[in-house]
Amino acid sequence: MYVSEIDHNVTEEDLAHLFSRCGDVVDCRLCGDAHSRMRFAFIEFSQDSWRTAIPEALKLNDTVMCGFPIRVLRSKTAIIPVKRELLPRSQTEMERCQRTIYASNIDRRLTENDVVSFFEALSVDEKTGADGKICKIRLLADGSHNTSIAFIEFFGPESAIAALNKC
Repeated sequence: MYVSEIDHNVTEEDLAHLFSRCGDVVDCRLCGDAHSRMRFAFIEFSQDSWRTAIPEALKLNDTVMCGFPIRVLRSKTAIIPVKRELLPRSQTEMERCQRTIYASNIDRRLTENDVVSFFEALSVDEKTGADGKICKIRLLADGSHNTSIAFIEFFGPESAIAALNKC
């Protein structure tokens, strides 16, 4: 199922609980920026229950969650299982993921220094103590696109969150 217009206060657990009334939920993936007002999700039912679960799930369209009616549609996209070998394998890797952001659609004419300056300015937040310091950047481009992508690793997760909040 594809669920849209989900308030930022709704959790994956909330959605899984709601849709478990329809059938056996085997996967619930909440997508979009956690700080954005609205997000979307994919709900997957088990092989044994999907035939009866889908019609029941469609009846949940316009169900109010955290003050907003959700939209429920049959998904046109399959959920691909997460490859466990790609997930962080240690506390160190988990911490690196928490302080790294991905940026796309960067003008190829910009240098690493340009991108660092931009994100360091965005990531300072006196309220949280985010200092905006970047420890590593990977700016990637290929010959067929006019834009680049970047992985920007900050020294602390507060800086990464501050940058994301201002983008």
